Amino acid sequence: MFDFQEAKKFKVGDPRTFHYLNQTNCYEVSNVDDAREYLETRNAMDIVGIGQEAQVCLMTLILKIWL
Repeated sequence: MFDFQEAKKFKVGDPRTFHYLNQTNCYEVSNVDDAREYLETRNAMDIVGIGQEAQVCLMTLILKIWL
């Protein structure tokens, strides 16, 4: 299940507030569940041995690029 506390920690919110994401005015893709994709990505990082601390660093870096 999606961890809303984690989303809050990463300051994830409305995609319209992210400079990188708001350039096209397209915020949803049909048949794509962003929360599920996120969880699958985190699970894949677990499987290949990327630790929790490194995952947090990666997510923080990605969000800084999007902002």
